[in-house]
Amino acid sequence: MKKNIFMKAMLSLLPALLLSSCAVPSPEETSAPAGPEASTATEVLSAPDPSVNSLFALPYCCNENGFFNPILRHSSVNGPLFSLLYDGLFKIGVSGNPEPLIAESLSVSGTSVTIKLRPDAVFHDGSSILASDVVWSLEMAKTNTDSVYCSRLKNVTDISASGNGSVVLTLEKNQGSIEYLLDIPIIKRGTGLSSGAVGSGRYKIVESDDSMYLIANESWFARPMDSRFPINLILLTRVDDQDSLVYSLVSGNASLVRLDPFDSPELRLSGNCDIYKVQSRDFLYIAFNTSYYADTGDSGIRKALSSAIDVRGLLENVWDGVQYTGGLYPESITGIAAEPSSADAEAAAAALRAEGCRNIAGKWYNSDGKQLSFTIVCGKASKKYEAARYIAENLAALGLECKVVATENLSDVIKSGNFDIAVCETTLSPDYDFRFLLASDGEQNFNRFTVSGLDTLLDSFFSVGHTQSQRTANQINSLVSESQPIIPIGYKIDSVCVNREFSIGNIAVSDSDVFAGLFDWTVY
Repeated sequence: MKKNIFMKAMLSLLPALLLSSCAVPSPEETSAPAGPEASTATEVLSAPDPSVNSLFALPYCCNENGFFNPILRHSSVNGPLFSLLYDGLFKIGVSGNPEPLIAESLSVSGTSVTIKLRPDAVFHDGSSILASDVVWSLEMAKTNTDSVYCSRLKNVTDISASGNGSVVLTLEKNQGSIEYLLDIPIIKRGTGLSSGAVGSGRYKIVESDDSMYLIANESWFARPMDSRFPINLILLTRVDDQDSLVYSLVSGNASLVRLDPFDSPELRLSGNCDIYKVQSRDFLYIAFNTSYYADTGDSGIRKALSSAIDVRGLLENVWDGVQYTGGLYPESITGIAAEPSSADAEAAAAALRAEGCRNIAGKWYNSDGKQLSFTIVCGKASKKYEAARYIAENLAALGLECKVVATENLSDVIKSGNFDIAVCETTLSPDYDFRFLLASDGEQNFNRFTVSGLDTLLDSFFSVGHTQSQRTANQINSLVSESQPIIPIGYKIDSVCVNREFSIGNIAVSDSDVFAGLFDWTVY
């Protein structure tokens, strides 16, 4: 009863709130409530005090840029929030397929892509979304050095408006999955660089009494017919780091958070949360130095080390929040379910002997008589370091000498070549394009590793589109397995935690939008 009374009181403020703020405010212009202190909770966290907060609440974190702009670099905390405030030309639905949002249609003629905009699409301030707004947003995404989307648009050579209602993209090469990449948020031209970015999404920001809220955008152009917003008003709660993010959930100051398994892997939430799992595009892999001067430059040595690494144990004991793929691509693309392998010391020893290595008094020496010794590098994040130590233990059990080096600048170390094995993570675009990592000219193929036929297959996968490339994906996996420049591990499984205080049912989540099924929610 208390919750309902408080909610009605807040809803009565909506007309005043709307009058007080018709544009998206920025954190630097807003006196936001102070974030909660970092949690000092034990491993099992207790249920929140129901009196702490009576509004559905979402966490937010001030951007490094000082204002809300979903295109520029920002805290991962804001991802779920931005999906409510900003629309893209397309959205990635629960099924994983693109669905038109601001776009009405897309047509492709060779390397020219024409996107027709919905004529009824409007921003939160009531102005129409024009082709010039789309060009402004995509140019920012492609060229701004702080953009989180620039790699997606690398194949786009020109972005232009065709009147007010259409946008034309010119591509360098044919790109079969281009619509998968066009969920980039569209913001109003002239906003987002020195002020908050004006969006068009399901909710809009208002502020009142030194607090920030999201209010339902009842006139949202893409609202399903006869649908109702399950929650009309959402409180924004400021957090400053992962500890305060988790604390905001268990204290009742936030109703929904998305948690990376590596940021809070030891957390055991008590029974006050419903937890939904979503496979992210955060890809984990073990990379080898494939340069001529490294011992791991020999594919036979790489295969021997791969056989000695207990991937099953790594996933069970260190990385328990990861979906193993057995290759580069998830099962939804390859159609093949994979099981992780355990260490095979006999196969590893046989592979070393095949390369002319000898075991003398329990130590391995190469054909030149030099003892095999490997440097494993990783980032300083605890889960990456734990994985590196686990791999070192696997190799030491075979008689190989290893040392682990944790660094703040992993990419710089890899570029320098001062390593043999690296524990790596990268975020894939929605079209699962691995050319950046494995193509001979890929920007992250620092050793310029190459194997016959791989570039052609990667280009084919890119041009046809990943939904039509099951056979190509499996051929790529086979070549990678044979040459072993990397050991693919899999993709992180994030947890979307919803506080049961609000008794919400029928929740559906996707990687790009944890509110994907918002209009189907039931609030009991």
